[in-house]
Amino acid sequence: NGKERMKEVLENMVENKKITKKEYKKAASYDIKAALDTSEDTSIAYQKYPYITMAVEDEAAKALLKADGKDPQELSEQGIYRDTLDKYKQKVLTGGYKITTTLDPKLYQAMNEAARKVDYGDDQLQVGATLLDVKSGATLAFVGGRDYKKNQHNHALDVRRQPGSTIKPLLDYGPGLDRGIISPDSVIIDEPLRARGTSGHVYRNYNDKYAGAMTAREALMTSMNIPAIKVLRAVGVQTGLDYLRKMNFPISEGMGESVAIGGFTYGFSVQRMTSGFAMLGNQGKFNEPFLISKIENPEGEVIYQHKADPVQVMSPKAAYWTTDMLKDVVRKGTGVRIR
Repeated sequence: NGKERMKEVLENMVENKKITKKEYKKAASYDIKAALDTSEDTSIAYQKYPYITMAVEDEAAKALLKADGKDPQELSEQGIYRDTLDKYKQKVLTGGYKITTTLDPKLYQAMNEAARKVDYGDDQLQVGATLLDVKSGATLAFVGGRDYKKNQHNHALDVRRQPGSTIKPLLDYGPGLDRGIISPDSVIIDEPLRARGTSGHVYRNYNDKYAGAMTAREALMTSMNIPAIKVLRAVGVQTGLDYLRKMNFPISEGMGESVAIGGFTYGFSVQRMTSGFAMLGNQGKFNEPFLISKIENPEGEVIYQHKADPVQVMSPKAAYWTTDMLKDVVRKGTGVRIR
């Protein structure tokens, strides 16, 4: 019955000029019985690895779109990007492509098992994590969420969150070090500070206290807000944001100095934030994070190959200094529990 139905559909496709007679012959010779053989584990990928399957479909569609020379920006301006991407997703699902990802199965399994074992104290609380190859930007593993059946959003690659204080090394201190405005030992006064403009708002630290004179290293280590804002003021808000733009962070217009402490209109994905910190570990060179390394068509021809295009965001010295300051965050600062 399956064969007869398949033949009928294919004949209709030829009649309606959707496929050629040559394509008909190839499709009609497809071995349905072998495809349905359940003697081995042929679990549907979507059921076994839903987060991976959805992510690969999305990334592969974007890769094919790119391989065809289509510009996402132009398509967005024409208002047809989403529709075009959906068509490419259909190509991914039906085109018989062989897609090679950058994922390491053992790392992926280990990270997801760890995420499931942790007691977060709230069944509704979601979690996302990303592990990147610092040198290339390849996505080695990720945690999309705790339970796909309860929440289908990918909290590693797609969902945006406010970055909070995690933005300080990338937007404030890193650029400040890169432009020679501060060194790790520069003294900054942690004191009441009014926001620029007419609001009259006074910035506060998370502990509602002011520590007075402290070094830039100490300020980052204890995650004080006032020194971070002062550093960004010295760098210049737009100049600081330019560092994020070089790493393809989605930055909207008209942002004020509150971005120094994470006050963005829209947040960033975990993967995007991880790529920023990977830049620090790669001597100031940024690599766009990627999940698909290669795509081959049914004939085995490579139709897409990822090509690295590193961008020098800051000097190796500034990246090293920022990383060295962050070590103190983990040794004896706000991140000490990580140890």
